[in-house]
Amino acid sequence: MTKKYKLDLERDFTEEEMAAIQPPEINLHSKEEQIIDLYTNSDKTVTTIANELKVSTRTIYEVLAAKRIKLKRTVDSIKARLANIPAEDKEVIVDLYTNTKTPVKQLIDVLEINKPTLYAILDEANAPRRKSVNEKKPAIIRVQRIGDELMVLLTKHGQESVKKVSVSYEV
Repeated sequence: MTKKYKLDLERDFTEEEMAAIQPPEINLHSKEEQIIDLYTNSDKTVTTIANELKVSTRTIYEVLAAKRIKLKRTVDSIKARLANIPAEDKEVIVDLYTNTKTPVKQLIDVLEINKPTLYAILDEANAPRRKSVNEKKPAIIRVQRIGDELMVLLTKHGQESVKKVSVSYEV
């Protein structure tokens, strides 16, 4: 009968033995070096780095995983970014969001912040959120003309009725 043993790489081998059984260092391409450098030495997000280097976010995560680089904690990085944004800039961001119809995507591109940071600034200022773009608008279900009358049946979000309908016509 054979006996099985579990090996503990950290405790069962000396440094010399570990060096002998370790896979050789993989030479990084310049793009991979840039990914690692930008991720570890800046406050840039994975999306920002991906856009800057013209690679996918998946590629960045794969490079980081291959080199066993621990991912940044999102909450900590948001707090760090918030601390670096002056109060005047935060006021401008809140003003742009609340008083213009500038899309969020455009705001984060122009302001060079990510979406969680934008919303953290808005939450900090107790700014109201915009209504969702995906919010359904009333849809026409049925239009029927009977003589001089035109009947329009509308619905809003399934079973809810529409509160107000405006109609204009020419004679």
